[in-house]
Amino acid sequence: MSAIDVTTRARRAAGRLKRALAARIAEPEAAAHASVGEDAPPRFYGLTRFSVYSPDSGSWKLTRDQGGSYAEQLYAAERMGPRADIFLELAAPILQVMADKHDYRHFVHYSSVMPDPWQSRLRETARRYPVLRLVDAEKVSAVRVMMRRDLIETGAPDRTVVLFRIDDDDILAASYLDKLSAYAVPGDRGRAVSLCRGAGAIYLDGRIGPLRDQQRVFGAQGQAYVGSWRAADKTLTMTIGRNHTKVARMMPTIADAREVAWLQLRHPAQDMLCDQSDAVAQVQEALAKLAALPPEFDLAADFPTVVSRIDPALAPPAPGDNS
Repeated sequence: MSAIDVTTRARRAAGRLKRALAARIAEPEAAAHASVGEDAPPRFYGLTRFSVYSPDSGSWKLTRDQGGSYAEQLYAAERMGPRADIFLELAAPILQVMADKHDYRHFVHYSSVMPDPWQSRLRETARRYPVLRLVDAEKVSAVRVMMRRDLIETGAPDRTVVLFRIDDDDILAASYLDKLSAYAVPGDRGRAVSLCRGAGAIYLDGRIGPLRDQQRVFGAQGQAYVGSWRAADKTLTMTIGRNHTKVARMMPTIADAREVAWLQLRHPAQDMLCDQSDAVAQVQEALAKLAALPPEFDLAADFPTVVSRIDPALAPPAPGDNS
């Protein structure tokens, strides 16, 4: 055998060895990728508490310096009117738009003691927009239970699962889940996501003032939690922050303020404002400190239901304007 043949065979053997080693390295990498990968797209769950009857909750200011029972105050027309309009007429259609593009369902906690017309309006809206899943808070209060039950009933395979909350007087942008999808991946499981840029405006008698640009890092609006579902043993793994303002202390948290993801509407009937005599003036004073949204912001694309409600007369006064 010539020296040339030996050299050629040696090169071929070295090539085969190199390919074999590469295959051995690639196999565990592929297996590891498969273990955290998924055949199905992520599933998104939203949660809204629609004026749940909870007299022991410390989050309300309904009873301070006011007469009448808690239930009377909770379901008073002046309090429920804005919430019903915002959530049922402005927010719900946008949630359905999101569900038409993503694997998403939105749980709505409500109380069976909620009187009409509010409960009947809620049920009618849920019939119109099937993304809404009504849940009696007295029967099932834990969101994990609702999520796990849905995953089992739908035969969901292994996948990333994402949960977010939104108040009944705030509105998510139609592109919210498009933005959140960037983090609904196996590599971000166990993390919180704060889409912390949004818009703010006053809501008054069905009208909405011009939107202002605002940023709320770790605010409740737009905050989500990324977890996982393992179908084999029906295990839902998800860490949910108890205090949205301190979420970064308990779990790794992603903050993304590049684009507007939500709209916070401020109105005199909000619980945190109900004991303040001049709520409208205070709201406008706070909004006046915020900049206007940039010209390139597309209101009709992100908040299509809001466009016809904008009233320029509700623009906050310029600094120093006492008129």
